[in-house]
Amino acid sequence: MWHRAHIVILFVFGLSIGVVCSANQPSAALELTIEGEPVQGGLLIARTTPGAVVHLDERPLKLDAEGRFVFGFGRDAATDSLLIIQHKDQQIDYPLSVRQRDYQVQRIDGLPSKMVSPDQKALERIRRENRQIAQVRAGYTESDAFRAGFILPAEGPISGVYGS
Repeated sequence: MWHRAHIVILFVFGLSIGVVCSANQPSAALELTIEGEPVQGGLLIARTTPGAVVHLDERPLKLDAEGRFVFGFGRDAATDSLLIIQHKDQQIDYPLSVRQRDYQVQRIDGLPSKMVSPDQKALERIRRENRQIAQVRAGYTESDAFRAGFILPAEGPISGVYGS
């Protein structure tokens, strides 16, 4: 007749065998998919193995629970970038060649000096607004709104591209 102690011992023994067997199994391949083009001013959406640690040029990127992350390149980004993905005992070093862009420079000649050299009140407003912008950009949200895609806010010529 089996006693509870025998059943518990067999159960624990069975669990330990399962743990040892699974520990000796090779890890599943580390995955990486990227949507978008690495270009100055561009945005890319990527996905990797959930729980991975991702860095772009030594800067850590945040991932959602499903392993998705978003990253982009500034308008004056360097030509080469490196995406590093680490999970358990695996690592992917994914070099990215960032395509350089030629930007249209817009000029307005003959502006009144008050438009070129703002007065103290306008400078204070500009500084305040720049602090607010920096504060928003420094934040992080768990939102996955990027999954819905992006649309241009207007059709036609874009004035003031990147503040030019």
